[in-house]
Amino acid sequence: MQIAEVDKTKEFKKESMVKKVLISTDKQVVSQMNFDVGTELPMHKHPNADEIFYVIEGKAEVTIGNETKEINAGSIAYGPAGVFHGIVNKSKGHVVVVAVQSPKPEATIFYKDEVKGTGYADKKEVKKEKTKWKCTVCGYIHEGAEPPEVCPVCGAPKEAFVKVE
Repeated sequence: MQIAEVDKTKEFKKESMVKKVLISTDKQVVSQMNFDVGTELPMHKHPNADEIFYVIEGKAEVTIGNETKEINAGSIAYGPAGVFHGIVNKSKGHVVVVAVQSPKPEATIFYKDEVKGTGYADKKEVKKEKTKWKCTVCGYIHEGAEPPEVCPVCGAPKEAFVKVE
C-alpha cells in the first residue's frame, strides 16, 4: 500500500513551482505541485495520458486547450491526453494542486518547443528537435531539443537527464 501525506510535502520556491511525486505505479502517477506567488506549470501536453488537477489550497488559473478558468480549492479540472494544459498562480497566496496522470505519461511536450508564434512549427523543425532524453532517476523519456528543467514525473533536475542514442 502506498500512502502520501500531502500536508507534509508542501515546499515553495520563489523562482519555480515545486513538484513532488506522491505515488507512482506502472499505470499512473500522482503528483503534488506547490506554487508560490507568480510561479507556473508551463503549457505542455502528454500524448498518451489524461490528467486530473485537484486544487487543495488557494486559487489557480488553469488553462486546458483554448479555455482558461480560475479555480478555487476544492475544484477539479480535467485535461485530456494530447491537449495542451498549464497552471499559473496569479493569486497573492500559495496554491497546492494534486495531479493524477493515467496512464503513466510516455512523454511531455512543451508548448514552447512545438509552437512558434501563432502557427505550428514547420514539420522539418519539429523533427529536428525530437532528441530523446531519459531521466536517470525514474526512467521517464522526454522529447525535445533540450531536457526539461525538472522531470515532470519524479522532480529530478535537468542534470539527471541523459541523451538516448
